[in-house]
Amino acid sequence: MKLKNNQSGVAHVAAILLVILIAAVGVVGWKVWDNNKKDETTAPASSSTNQTEKSATDPTDSTTSEYINISEWGVKLKHPDAAKLTYTYSSESGEDIDGNGYDSSVTLAIKPEHLQDKSCGLGFGIHRTASPTDVAVLVGDYYFWSTGGPGPCNIDADTELKKDILAEYKDKNLETL
Repeated sequence: MKLKNNQSGVAHVAAILLVILIAAVGVVGWKVWDNNKKDETTAPASSSTNQTEKSATDPTDSTTSEYINISEWGVKLKHPDAAKLTYTYSSESGEDIDGNGYDSSVTLAIKPEHLQDKSCGLGFGIHRTASPTDVAVLVGDYYFWSTGGPGPCNIDADTELKKDILAEYKDKNLETL
């Protein structure tokens, strides 16, 4: 007796569809993982702008009580109160209030542990450009100048500290690292 072959091949089609579905899920999963990995490696230091806050001094450097080391620029600023200062670096270009263009800037700040009113700020920045300006000092291959000044603080001791720090700042005290 001969058996009749009644198979139509549906199982083979189902197996092929299952392999295609698994491959598609794998490809989509890999793409999502790869995109997330790229976002993590290219994300800026700050979520809203290209700014990074740094301590003004390096604890391994024996001159930390005298210098603010601005590593992003490869310069240091001699200042008697350097240990009380920190800075925020911004790689964004712009213009100061007098229209002088710059390619990056640093905002100096007093470390909070040295202030009675933690909201008191220096309101003071340093700018860098490759082009000479009337207000800039050449240090290495770049020109640097400062802008801003002391605004009032709610506590007199903080206002005096700001005045003392700004009185000691001089563009000519910038040096290459």
